[in-house]
Amino acid sequence: TSPPPLRCRLWTTGTGVTGDVAMLELSGENFTPNLQVWFGDVEAETMYRCQESMLCVVPDISSFRGEWLWVRQPTQVPVSLVRNDGIIYATGLTFTYTPEPGPRSHCPPADDIMRTNHSDRLPPITDMPWNQPQGI
Repeated sequence: TSPPPLRCRLWTTGTGVTGDVAMLELSGENFTPNLQVWFGDVEAETMYRCQESMLCVVPDISSFRGEWLWVRQPTQVPVSLVRNDGIIYATGLTFTYTPEPGPRSHCPPADDIMRTNHSDRLPPITDMPWNQPQGI
C-alpha cells in the first residue's frame, strides 16, 4: 500500500460555460495512478500526471441537482480521493459551484418580445401634417 496523499490544493481551468469543460487540478504529494477524484458521491474522470499532480473533469451540476441545467445557488461538495481498493482519503477540500446566468421562467423569450406588435401600447398619433400651423 502507498502512503496517503498529503497537502492537497485545488486550481480550476475552464469555466464549464458554453461547452468549455471545467477541469480541476490537484497538487500535493504521494499521488498514484490508482487514485480517483470524487466530488461528494460522484466519481470524476481523473488523469494522473505525477506524484505531485492530478487532473480531473468537474462533474456537471446536474450530477448533484438532477433537475438543474445551470447553477441556481452556490452548491458545495467535498472533494475526496478514492483508491481502487475502496480506501477513501478525505482531502478537507470542497468545490463550490457558483451561480451562472440562466433563463428566467417568468420572462418571455427575447424573440417573442421583438416579434410582438406594440402599437397598442403607443400613444395615439393625430393625423395632422407636421408642417401645418396649429390653431390659426
